Amino acid sequence: MLLGHSRRRWKNLLISPDTQIRYGALFLALAIMSNVALTLLATNIYFSWMNGTMDYSKTSVIVTSLSLCLLAYILIYGFSFILGLLISHKTLGPTVAIQRYIEKLKEGKYGERMKLRESDEPRMQEIAEALNALAAKLDREKS
Repeated sequence: MLLGHSRRRWKNLLISPDTQIRYGALFLALAIMSNVALTLLATNIYFSWMNGTMDYSKTSVIVTSLSLCLLAYILIYGFSFILGLLISHKTLGPTVAIQRYIEKLKEGKYGERMKLRESDEPRMQEIAEALNALAAKLDREKS
């Protein structure tokens, strides 16, 4: 019983496994890249300090290194935020069109059909096709 419940929970979590895993891997790669870049910068500063190769009279090296580290954080996480917005738009954008279409069906406008962008998620395309089939059936029954 418990094993079946666990499988069901994972099945509900991964509605579209291919897409979700692809996006998850993309964001994981971005996080790894940012952490590697920042670790390399910090390690460089540390070993320069430990080996005595850092000129302490010129604090500009430290300030520049820390500024580059901060800039790297801002750029990488800013890019991942924008990418997240684009991905969510691709996924959530069609839900707005689907909701509007459902409202038209509730008003009895069965003759209209909905078409999503070709770039929208395949799962959303399937939902749109199912709604169009439902509208066609309701239109036939109405006539």
